[in-house]
Amino acid sequence: MEKSYEETGMINVVAAILASYRGYDTLGETVVVATAGFCLILLLRQLRKGRSTGDSEERTGSRT
Repeated sequence: MEKSYEETGMINVVAAILASYRGYDTLGETVVVATAGFCLILLLRQLRKGRSTGDSEERTGSRT
């Protein structure tokens, strides 16, 4: 509490903790959630491609 103004430049100690110190933590959490979402999109896209490829092979096989 004594060095919060020197380290952050904010008079309000609570705002200094939330904005400065917790900001890095929030940024890290955001990166983790965004990465998980991106991976989920990639996995679902691969699943969709696998289903459409399997469907076309079944159709081609039934014609011959």
